[in-house]
Amino acid sequence: MPDFGRIKNYDAKMDSLRAYCNILLGSDASRGVNFPQAIVYGQKGLDMTRQDDHRHKAQFALVAGIGYYSIARFDSALVYMKLAAAESVPARNNLLIAWSRSNLIPLYMQSQHLPAADSVAEELKLIADTSRDRGALSKCYYGLANYYYLRSYYATAQSYFLRSLEIIRHLMDTSSDNRYRMDYAVQNYMLYKVYGNTELYDKALQALREGSRYLHSASSLTQRYYSAYVDAYTTLPVANIDSALYYYHLLEEQAQPARTTGSEYVISNIALGQFYVKKGDYGQALTYIDKATTLAEASKAPFLIHQVENIKGIYKFHTGAYDEAISLLEKAMVINKDVNKGNYLEDLYLIAQSYKAKGNLGKAMTYYDQYDREKDTFTRANMNRYFADLNVQYRSREKEKQISSLSSENQLRALELKNATRLRLLLIAGLVALGIISLLLFRIYRNKEKLNKVMNERNRELDRLNARLALANETKARLFGIFSHDLRSPVSKIAQFLRLQKENPDLFNDNARSEYHEKFTQTTANLLNTMEDLLLWSKSQMENFTPEYHAVAVRELAEKEMSLLHGPVEEKSLKIDNQIPESFFSVTDENFVSIILRNLLQNAVRYSKDSGTITLKVQDNAVWISNPSTSGMSAAALNDLLQKEAVSSSNYGLGLQIASDLAERIGIRLHFTEEQTGYVTARLEWEQAPEAAVNGRS
Repeated sequence: MPDFGRIKNYDAKMDSLRAYCNILLGSDASRGVNFPQAIVYGQKGLDMTRQDDHRHKAQFALVAGIGYYSIARFDSALVYMKLAAAESVPARNNLLIAWSRSNLIPLYMQSQHLPAADSVAEELKLIADTSRDRGALSKCYYGLANYYYLRSYYATAQSYFLRSLEIIRHLMDTSSDNRYRMDYAVQNYMLYKVYGNTELYDKALQALREGSRYLHSASSLTQRYYSAYVDAYTTLPVANIDSALYYYHLLEEQAQPARTTGSEYVISNIALGQFYVKKGDYGQALTYIDKATTLAEASKAPFLIHQVENIKGIYKFHTGAYDEAISLLEKAMVINKDVNKGNYLEDLYLIAQSYKAKGNLGKAMTYYDQYDREKDTFTRANMNRYFADLNVQYRSREKEKQISSLSSENQLRALELKNATRLRLLLIAGLVALGIISLLLFRIYRNKEKLNKVMNERNRELDRLNARLALANETKARLFGIFSHDLRSPVSKIAQFLRLQKENPDLFNDNARSEYHEKFTQTTANLLNTMEDLLLWSKSQMENFTPEYHAVAVRELAEKEMSLLHGPVEEKSLKIDNQIPESFFSVTDENFVSIILRNLLQNAVRYSKDSGTITLKVQDNAVWISNPSTSGMSAAALNDLLQKEAVSSSNYGLGLQIASDLAERIGIRLHFTEEQTGYVTARLEWEQAPEAAVNGRS
């Protein structure tokens, strides 16, 4: 794990930690999602944040809240989301304000805090009416869509989901952040649920297929979508059991390697069991119901156990086990009364039917009466919600008309002000004309002096151009010198080997051919690396070339470069002792550091005593590369060599000049010391990376 404690600058440390938290939440598709680790680092971020740093407090609280919500720890999620919402206000960040509140709505609705959910929804409406930030608007619309969906106002929920998706489509085109694709898939899934509840089955499947484009952006989304397809093909009028089983097997493959039981896998088994019960194939139904029972009991999730009891009660009724059916359905309907009114009514009806089948007509009539009363209440509630939904839609349209009208009035007033301004300008223009005539006489007088100044400035510009031309010529000359020095030797070796192989192929037995082939491959690889170094170095000399900063594991980079020196190291019987800690990270440009390390290691190998040891370590927040030197060059001489503008193409200098130039571009100080007699040590001392180099979004 990265050691953020090594970053001394507070803002850089906070931004680096926030960027890492974003990766744990799925911003990098190649790294996946890790919600437990997001909780750990979100809490660590809160511990490290200053009391007056409200923006970072809100960001890290949001990360921990999302992590807890994703692993179904809703009480803890509510605590951190409240903290994020509170800290986002003094931070004055619309995105954080909208994001934290959109996540509070489902938490309040699940915990039956309806007034709190209503209050948050009103806040989101106010932000949506006043904000122009696309990210904030997307979060507002998503939060409001969730709010109206959970209140069964499906038309209004659909409207807000579509608005949010339109914004996310634009954000996906302009950002590489994988979380936009995750949001797009989640909201299309929710739109599928909305269309399913309003019996728009074709649109439901269309929304599901649209979101499927990004179902692999996170493993949890993949399972959710496979489960949704199983649900769609077993419950919608377009039921297709072959398609349902196809997605069920895909879901099963995803669930098998996991050590925990996913709720989607349990729900899909319940859906298949219910499908076969309706078809009258009770043997097949029991297979899936038993599997769902085993999985739900293993998960110990109360909601899944309740779902299993409900389908088992239905199964027992249809197979004539009325006593067991009554017992199971009576337990299930207690939960369904608050969670799913449709299932609650079905439970009442089946219990009444069970008592009737048992010959207990009194009990049957009691449940029939209760069924009729609850059905009337349910129907009235649906009608009230329907008209309330229409009212919300009407008020939303009226509000949009008012906003449009105000916008038109503002445009008219702006036009009137513009015309008044023009008239005032015409009046002023006459006065200005008189002033201009007076100024012309003065300007004629000053014209000669100004021309002299212009000539002087152009002369200075010409001097600057000459200086830049001289620098360009020097860079070109240095580049050709480097090519003659660093490319001639490997190219010569390749040419000699090819000529020898062509003219005297019989000189090579199998072992020799293998050995020379290995050397040829290594020489070619080194040549390619040298060319890449030179190309990157030459680009670094250009204006407007900007290094790309991110967290780099220095030990891993050193190991990679050491592997390229295997041949020379073996020839001289050298040992390389890499003591750089795995936890040593630096916010820098990986390619630049790679080339710097490669050149320093090549020089260390080339000028080390046979059977010596080259040591890499971290000391005083710097990387040390020490080797027993045979070159006769002291550390002072090497440091003087780094300061020279012109470099000889003899033994030393060209590789060091490349390393020195690249190090300077990324804020690394390269110099040599002699820590002990006979040893030369190259020291790379990192300066703090600039704040803008740390990428990430929260």
